[in-house]
Amino acid sequence: MIYTKDDLPNLHFELMKSKKAAEGVERINYNKSQYSNAPRREADRIEKLIRLLEHNMTIEDYNSGLVLINDRFVVSLISNKWRVVGRNKWYMHKNDITHFVNNYILRDEK
Repeated sequence: MIYTKDDLPNLHFELMKSKKAAEGVERINYNKSQYSNAPRREADRIEKLIRLLEHNMTIEDYNSGLVLINDRFVVSLISNKWRVVGRNKWYMHKNDITHFVNNYILRDEK
């Protein structure tokens, strides 16, 4: 699936649903010290995808939890890892998506 700016309203709706579901899981498990919150992880993935879409790039699904940006960069949506297609070395980026996009993805296009 290829993501475009037209998908932003649907992604915002999915983000809202995931956040509500995550709050429900937290409310149910308030007395546990460890529990899994899959809706929270999904909300984090959707938030990162929305922040990436705001930079006008070609984004498509690559693998489970990974997206392919501009047919060259593989980026994890749940963690701050990225790599170049065809290479095995993974790199870490900062939490600031704008810094990551400007310094690594769009660097060659300038």
